[in-house]
Amino acid sequence: MVCLNKLKYILVRIKSMDFKNMIAQAKVVKKRTGRPILFTLVDMIYCGFKYLAGYMDYVVFEFYRLSREQRKTQVTRGINNQLVKTLNQKEHWYKFDKKDEFNRIFSDFLKRDWLDLEKCEINELEAFLKKHPQMIAKPRDGACGKGVEKISVSDFRSAKELCEQCLENEQTILEELIIQDKGMDKLFPGCVNTVRMVTITRNGNVNIVFCSVRIGAGDTIVDNLNSGGMAALVDENTGVITTHAADKNGVVYKTHPDTQTAIKGFEIPRFEEGREMVKKAALRVAEIGYVGWDIAFSDKGALLIEGNHFPGHDIYQMPALTENGIGVLPRFEKAMQG
Repeated sequence: MVCLNKLKYILVRIKSMDFKNMIAQAKVVKKRTGRPILFTLVDMIYCGFKYLAGYMDYVVFEFYRLSREQRKTQVTRGINNQLVKTLNQKEHWYKFDKKDEFNRIFSDFLKRDWLDLEKCEINELEAFLKKHPQMIAKPRDGACGKGVEKISVSDFRSAKELCEQCLENEQTILEELIIQDKGMDKLFPGCVNTVRMVTITRNGNVNIVFCSVRIGAGDTIVDNLNSGGMAALVDENTGVITTHAADKNGVVYKTHPDTQTAIKGFEIPRFEEGREMVKKAALRVAEIGYVGWDIAFSDKGALLIEGNHFPGHDIYQMPALTENGIGVLPRFEKAMQG
């Protein structure tokens, strides 16, 4: 059955593959290594069949530099998809996709006020705005930090105008601003720096299989890699950052370019509180067993930003953050055993 599912996945991927972009990525490898494009294309196809690696996996995780033993340890796109399919029942995805649903289900872990503009009354909105002169507006279905905006009541003539403009921008959710813990401000104070904890839950046992910190930079208000941020790996037991940071382009930072804080060795404040919170949250929706949790550490303690039922696997094995080309698949496989 496993082989049949693997073959089915490969056939679906072949049908939807962008061969033009695949060739473009092979040219990227040629530029980096000098290898002939045809050789790389053949190896990409081999890795697709053998390791369920997409051609972007091949480039991003630098498969062309890895030995057979190293390749076997990588969580590839296909493996990540299989984990989602095996552990997360599709009819329950909406509980994580829809920010209003997520906020309701995990309300005790949010530790902040929030409002759904499509369901609240004008008097509720006015009370919210009176209490929170600044807030975060975000789309109900947004991802990767897209559409997230910090807004101020003073920029609008009335609650009605604020509501209308947010709805026009498809920003249906308003949330109280998170005041970041002073300890996390030392990394970067310009946005809320979050920790991503990935859990696999089997037979009631919650395993944290991956942990990283995402750090903002420059004038961004979010820490996402796609918005100019950077990431580093974190020891899931101690909360200590174990690597230098790297951005989406693979540029390595030993110290933060804005704060000059040393990244490797930095200890995440209130980390144990966040870890215990995630273990409780992971049991809340039994039908979703594989989740990437985004956690903030605030003046109110550790709190949930969101949960992702389809965790992106790009951070897992960024070459700048891995040691000796070894990926995290063995840890995932151990967790799958329950």
